Amino acid sequence: MGKAERKRSQQQRREQAVREATIRETTVTVCATPPTEDGRRLVNELHLLKSALLYADRVELLSPSSSFARTLKPFLHVTEENVLEQVSRMPPGALRRLGVGTDFGPGVELRKVRRKLREFDRLAEDDPDRIAIMKDWRPVALEMHQTANDYFAQTGSYELEMAFERDDVELLDVGFDMDDEVSVLIETFRNSMLAALEDSGRAILVDPLGSEMMRMHPDRGSAYTGARARRASTGSGLIERLPTFPGASMEDILEARDELADGRVGYRNAVKELADKLISAPFDESLPDEIDELWHDSVEPALVGLRKRATATRIAYEAGKSLISSSAGQVGALAVTVTSIGSLTDLFPSAAAATTGGVNVAYAGVREALRARAEVRHYDLVYLHDVNRSLGDADFIG
Repeated sequence: MGKAERKRSQQQRREQAVREATIRETTVTVCATPPTEDGRRLVNELHLLKSALLYADRVELLSPSSSFARTLKPFLHVTEENVLEQVSRMPPGALRRLGVGTDFGPGVELRKVRRKLREFDRLAEDDPDRIAIMKDWRPVALEMHQTANDYFAQTGSYELEMAFERDDVELLDVGFDMDDEVSVLIETFRNSMLAALEDSGRAILVDPLGSEMMRMHPDRGSAYTGARARRASTGSGLIERLPTFPGASMEDILEARDELADGRVGYRNAVKELADKLISAPFDESLPDEIDELWHDSVEPALVGLRKRATATRIAYEAGKSLISSSAGQVGALAVTVTSIGSLTDLFPSAAAATTGGVNVAYAGVREALRARAEVRHYDLVYLHDVNRSLGDADFIG
């Protein structure tokens, strides 16, 4: 094979690797229904987003509540003295909170309006023109400042902001306008959610109200997209049932997401097998109960056994590694290790064999330990075990 041919072959392999990585990548669209009249609560979408972050490679959030927060955030920096300066820098969405549109008439551009505001801001404090415009803008800007403070004082608001700072998390902009009637807002949300369902490149994750909305449109989506939605619900649902998940901070979630990224593909493969055996349709009311049953009857007992076996394997591995690295006393050390481990002797050769095998016996012990670990990983539920340990390592009930 010539040099040019080898170069083409290498390029083709790289391109194939990129294509395969793209195919394996899973994007989940979290659909958090519009807030109820008793407040803009973030608990719902924060819970969904955290579990999605531990299941998917990329996460999108479809949320009127968080979209509303995007328009409020610039007002956090407004004070009585800097109203004009801050307003002149605000994006169009934030300006709409002040009742300012982006269409100012023929030949008038938003950038020109911003420039004019900065000119007013540079005028003397007692200038009549500055006083007049501050009289119009200051009260509403300070009112929005208070609204922003109240919003971001909610539990979870800054955790959501922490997630949005990542490149693999996106807040979808689908044109939510908080000045719209509630019916219009819900219709925008519904249409966007259905569009996400019908996109074969995504899997959607919805809350109970979202599931109810989806049941009203049984003809939308396909068997394939429906199956992906059920797998996302199952995979994230099992994560949510981990003992350490409810109290985990977003910082802990993101750290676990990065630390255990290599395990997500295997976990999703295991979830695919489990979810495809469930009876419930993707948005059935019975699906959460069936996932709960799956957890208690199958997954949690497996994780309890996995925890015990993984602990045994780590002990065996560390002991074996120490034996291999030592150049003296290998036979005697191995015999001591075997008698000390007790119930873990099945991971090592017998003590009798240790007296004759030397280094080869020590290596065999390590090989068996690693093989045991590989058998555990075959089930791919080790990812759940490792997530639980990363988030706090609380014990399983079983």
